[in-house]
Amino acid sequence: LYTVGELAEWKQRIQRLRSFAREVYVVFNNDAKAQSAVNALQMRGMMETALPKAPRALLRQYRPELHAWVQGPRQQFLFAA
Repeated sequence: LYTVGELAEWKQRIQRLRSFAREVYVVFNNDAKAQSAVNALQMRGMMETALPKAPRALLRQYRPELHAWVQGPRQQFLFAA
C-alpha cells in the first residue's frame, strides 16, 4: 500500500497533468492482496468531491485504510460501467 502522503504527492502531479490534458488515467499495480484497489479508492477520494463507494469485501479487509476515503459498502464493483 502507498501511504496517504505518497498518494498526495501523486495527486499534485495528476492535477498538473489535468491542466494539459482532457483526460488523465491513473493505473495502480495490481497484486494478490487487492492493495491496488485500496490505493485507487483512496486516490479517487482525494481527487473527487463525492467520495467513491467501495466493495464490502475490500472494506472488511482494509477498513482502517479506507474509512476516510469511501462512502460505504453499498457497491459491489470498484468502477461502474
